[in-house]
Amino acid sequence: MNKADTIECITVLKAAYPKYYQSFTLQETAKLVEIWRVCFESYDAATVKMALTALINTSTFCPTIAEVKEYISRMEDIASGTPSDSQMWSILLRAVRNGYYNFREEFEKLPDELKAYVEQPEQLRAWAQIDESIFNSVHQSNFMKNFKASRQRVKDSKLLSPEVKQLLLAQKKRMSMPGDRLLPDENERRNAVLDALEAGK
Repeated sequence: MNKADTIECITVLKAAYPKYYQSFTLQETAKLVEIWRVCFESYDAATVKMALTALINTSTFCPTIAEVKEYISRMEDIASGTPSDSQMWSILLRAVRNGYYNFREEFEKLPDELKAYVEQPEQLRAWAQIDESIFNSVHQSNFMKNFKASRQRVKDSKLLSPEVKQLLLAQKKRMSMPGDRLLPDENERRNAVLDALEAGK
């Protein structure tokens, strides 16, 4: 969505909620436009306008950026036929049943939300070794409690701007370096060992 589209959206909001915007100065309105432009720059303009129209029709309060994004996310889930939590459990169970020998292939077939929940392909193989009746009773209840968090992480990731995603990826790479995983006191012990080795030369 470009600046012209953003101005159009803010104009619609100001017309729909005049009391909310009546005290805004020109400078504040300009800042508002810029914030909305940055937050929605990777979004299709028609999609954002459709979401605004729907929210204006159902809310007496001016929608926030977060509310517009949440509405778009819900509509995308409906349009894409995203499975429910119980359907996701069935998909996971099928992957586990085939996961002893084909755990990598089964992991790759999982939806992103389930990949976030399972985390590693090897987990499917570990689960495949559990008696299915036990897995169904114990793990299903855990899944229903914890899967929502994995699903939300995937949704939140999709809402991040490309710049933020790059920053997080760079941070993750730094954290994956062996030295960076050490706690401060572990770093001190490592340095002491290195100093001792150096002194012994």
